Amino acid sequence: MRESRRIALASFLGAAAAATALISPSAALAAGPAPIPPSADTSALSPQQLELLQSGSPKTIAVDPRTAKVLSVTEGGMVTPMISQNNICNSGDFCYYSGQVPYANQGFYGSAGTKTGSWPYRSAFNTGNYTGRGCWTYQGASPCSGPWSPNTYITFSGARVTGTSVTLY
Repeated sequence: MRESRRIALASFLGAAAAATALISPSAALAAGPAPIPPSADTSALSPQQLELLQSGSPKTIAVDPRTAKVLSVTEGGMVTPMISQNNICNSGDFCYYSGQVPYANQGFYGSAGTKTGSWPYRSAFNTGNYTGRGCWTYQGASPCSGPWSPNTYITFSGARVTGTSVTLY
């Protein structure tokens, strides 16, 4: 009887510890970084990249989308750009102008970053208060401009393009 209680108590404590580790991020961090999954192919990594991969430091891992092979590891986590977008152009915004009704002008503002999308029938853009660049597609080509300094107006010589991204610097 005493032995079965000891086993039951040990099972309960083990389950409680496991639950705490799952629920508490600080408990998981105290345990150290997670090991590299056995299925991860890290053969392309340098010794420094392997060390970073095994550390608890913020990192970004690039993988081959077809095979999941780890291609590189770099310091730092994901950075979220703070560029924002409106369907109007306010004073000072980087503005991608519509060249056709009912398509709206697209205004971009905030801090450095890139916003991607699909904005058809663009006739021009203005960098506003920003150093910025626009990218677009036209007749199968996908060029990008600049970057251009603030207060620069760029036209597409009467053509209509599909805007694909805006980068503010």
